[in-house]
Amino acid sequence: MYAAAGNSSLRSWGHRHPYAVAGVRIIAGAWNLALGIILLSHGYRWALVLFAVSAMIFSAAYIQVRGRSGSRRS
Repeated sequence: MYAAAGNSSLRSWGHRHPYAVAGVRIIAGAWNLALGIILLSHGYRWALVLFAVSAMIFSAAYIQVRGRSGSRRS
């Protein structure tokens, strides 16, 4: 009735559409970056944490797209 757990057709949506997920991550990283700039300009020093979070989000988007495009070279 159900496919085997190792079946490649059961990959998550994010693995099947890496560029769409990377676009959402870039938008989320840009939102965190803008929010961090606004909060830091108002004197909230804890907003520096948002810069670190946005850097992690941007790097995750880059790694996902780079890893996906590297697998096309066969």
